[in-house]
Amino acid sequence: MVALLVYLGVKSMYGPPSTTASPAFTDNGENFGGPSIVPTSSSGLPLGSPMNLVSPSTATTSPSPEPETVSISNFKFVPDSLAVKQGSTVVFTNNDSVAHTVTSATFDSGPIQPGGSFSQVFAQKGTFAYKCSIHPMMTGTIIVK
Repeated sequence: MVALLVYLGVKSMYGPPSTTASPAFTDNGENFGGPSIVPTSSSGLPLGSPMNLVSPSTATTSPSPEPETVSISNFKFVPDSLAVKQGSTVVFTNNDSVAHTVTSATFDSGPIQPGGSFSQVFAQKGTFAYKCSIHPMMTGTIIVK
């Protein structure tokens, strides 16, 4: 009963509860059937919630390797043959003035507009021949070791 009187006193001192939460607190309505104040993090999650806790073992990340690149320029893939490690990402960037594709038996970029790019992860070892399906004389090879 005392807590309810204190709660009512605070409510009358500061006016009715806000319908919008401040950045530091959330009004979740669980205290005595009315609004209550729960401290929150900058992400809006209650402090101490499992989503805010980061253990030292999960706080570190391993650096991901930079992607390999192939430029599409002057109706050619440059370089036209590229050797990469298994799991590598290759980014094909269209530096031409017309659309091109990067098409193989296992992947297809669809049309890549001028200035656009397409990324492909090479998870399996092997040799992957590709071409531009719009301009079939444009060919290239990715060798995954």
